[in-house]
Amino acid sequence: MMTAEMRPRGRGERASASGAVEPEKKRGGKPPAFTPEEQEILRKELLRLREGFDSDSALAREIGLRQPYVSEVLRGRAGSTIGAAFARRIAGMTGRTVEGLLRTLPERVGPPDTYPNRQVAIESARRAGIDERAVEHVRAMRLAKGEEDWPASLWLRKLLEADETVRAGGMLGGGNEDS
Repeated sequence: MMTAEMRPRGRGERASASGAVEPEKKRGGKPPAFTPEEQEILRKELLRLREGFDSDSALAREIGLRQPYVSEVLRGRAGSTIGAAFARRIAGMTGRTVEGLLRTLPERVGPPDTYPNRQVAIESARRAGIDERAVEHVRAMRLAKGEEDWPASLWLRKLLEADETVRAGGMLGGGNEDS
């Protein structure tokens, strides 16, 4: 188990006696680490992560933060901010970097993808400027019963094929791959 001395903390956070990280009281009016828009992106990602836990307490334990702090951030209470260490923990649980999370537009934050490799391909395709209709088409695809996640390269090929169809003015099919 990590001790409080070993646990990474960010500026504006301190370790409690139990080793959990909590925000320090604001001194000298320092500005928060993130803009209000970035705070909202991180809060929404935390809300998405919360869906996988039975309680705020369970989520807080997993992240290594105090439950009241996590609950206040989840509820968007005024004055509750996400510090750099908290953001790194949220990002770590999603397998992304803080910068990657903050590049996500708030409306794109949603439930985790059934197929993780597909999500990797979608993020890559979006950075390349693929049409959102192609993304939605591929996101609607379901693999054959018992079939595992495809490699990201195969998902990317499906995205590029759908994008080509959309740009050529064609119609996209239903998206099921179980036939």
